[in-house]
Amino acid sequence: MRSRHLILPLAAACFVPAAVYFALSRPPAPPAISSFAGPERIVEPPELESATDTTAFIRWTATSVSGTRERYGIVHYGTAPDQLTLSARSPTRWNSAFPTMVFRVHLHGLQPATRYYYTVESRQAVGEPDQLDSPVGRFITAPSP
Repeated sequence: MRSRHLILPLAAACFVPAAVYFALSRPPAPPAISSFAGPERIVEPPELESATDTTAFIRWTATSVSGTRERYGIVHYGTAPDQLTLSARSPTRWNSAFPTMVFRVHLHGLQPATRYYYTVESRQAVGEPDQLDSPVGRFITAPSP
């Protein structure tokens, strides 16, 4: 009779720590993904990382997708939101161990104290677009020193 009284506390002593361990060891939920068209999604929107009077860095984070490991982050920019006739691109390598990849594109040859508008996209090394949809952003370069 006494062994029956020990089984329940023993079972509870084993089950509760296991349940706590599994509850605490769950991976965190993935970041919310913006609802843009296409297989690749923006998870951190494009933003100005830094700027001088003649240069700027635009950065964004997107989900990793299948295809070539090498990707190109591309920024289309100009001085009017409907005339983004200039572009700059930077290569990035996709690491399949991570769910997202960060793109950083260097813009150079900019005019001092000028407002620029931009959108971003990414392409595989073979030139195929990832169909990334980006809002139009803007920034102003610093005045000449």
